[in-house]
Amino acid sequence: MPTVLNAAYLYVDGGDHETGVTWDDTDGHSYTSSAEGFPGAGTGYNTIAAAVAAMSSGDDIYIRGGTYNEIQIDLQGMDGTSENYCSMQSYPGEWAIINGNHSGSGDQRSVIYSTTSVHFWKFERLEITGGGASDASASYGAGIMLYAPSHVIFRYLYVHDNYAITTAGASAGLHFSNEGGAARNLVIEYCHIKANGNPFGTHNTANANIAIYSDYKYTTAVDLSSAMSKNTIRYNLIDGAHP
Repeated sequence: MPTVLNAAYLYVDGGDHETGVTWDDTDGHSYTSSAEGFPGAGTGYNTIAAAVAAMSSGDDIYIRGGTYNEIQIDLQGMDGTSENYCSMQSYPGEWAIINGNHSGSGDQRSVIYSTTSVHFWKFERLEITGGGASDASASYGAGIMLYAPSHVIFRYLYVHDNYAITTAGASAGLHFSNEGGAARNLVIEYCHIKANGNPFGTHNTANANIAIYSDYKYTTAVDLSSAMSKNTIRYNLIDGAHP
């Protein structure tokens, strides 16, 4: 018999989406709107962070068009499965912008991040900007920063102007740490990745449009089961970077 997948739709509607319609302001309200040919039943949230906190494995997050001023959105170790990926994307026919405004607090100021390994996710049709800090108070400032990701897809993203400025800073549009395992089976395609890095001249080799860590991982024999491998990066526009 076929496998039955019980994934749910979660919607984010902060009241600034392109249709100009105001929705219920209460997190967890019933969401019934639909685009043509798109099922609309689900649960609505005011913020992306609230939707992520409420999701279960394999759920899909659809973000209504407009600008969401959020930073430090923690994926909280949520994983999908090979049969049913977790996902985050703009609502069909609309365009969502997640702008961290170089704000937040503490050392980690990426717009979307996870400090545990992440598996089986899709990020599609989103604009992500404003990770990091405009002063020397943050060491990490990526658009998306994931620890030891595997089987993660990035498609049709515009990721720009994410940076951290400390000498030890690790800043990138897309940043993949090797703590817990190196990046494996990633797909990055059809993305516009622009001007991420360090705008203030304190260059570090960790500052890049795309940063994939693979060194400093092994002090003894290489473990091929968790080494960086099988990543596909193609058909992207890499459009300038900070120094």
